[in-house]
Amino acid sequence: MNDAFREQLLKAGLATKKQAKAVAHEENVGRRKRRKKNKGGAASETEVSADQQAAQAAAEEKRLRDKALNEEREETRKAEAVRSEVDDLVTKNHLKDTKGEIAYQFVDDKKVKRVFVTEAVRKELAEGDIGIVDLKGAYVLVGRDIALKVEDRCPERLVWLNEPEETDEDDPYGDYKVPDDLVW
Repeated sequence: MNDAFREQLLKAGLATKKQAKAVAHEENVGRRKRRKKNKGGAASETEVSADQQAAQAAAEEKRLRDKALNEEREETRKAEAVRSEVDDLVTKNHLKDTKGEIAYQFVDDKKVKRVFVTEAVRKELAEGDIGIVDLKGAYVLVGRDIALKVEDRCPERLVWLNEPEETDEDDPYGDYKVPDDLVW
């Protein structure tokens, strides 16, 4: 409102000084807002919201990375616990006094390996009553039940376990057994 027009309203008694002051204040506030808007105030609001969105996206990405890292650590911890459990199981239950003069050959990682055992142990290995387990780079003999537990928990540690042969009643050559140490 123009100052001259305001003065005329006050002289005519149509407005009070208080009303005139309130109108002047509203005009000043409106002018400041328009000035700020023209100088880029609106642009700064969009920049702020874009910055907020970028911060939220970065926080979400960090949360997802942290979650994946925690899952990986948990899997590593579980795998280490299983390896430790298998080591304890094999260490406590491995067969002792199996060393002998007879070489028992088996395949490990596409290579033929051998352990020297007694005749009784060789026979049990051939029948599948004893298995061979890798324990920290060494081959250890364990009973069938322990070998099956190792296979359930950590299959890469079980090196050798023969399956017991099922005899077929109708086999005409069932009475003739092929020796385990047959050399061609």
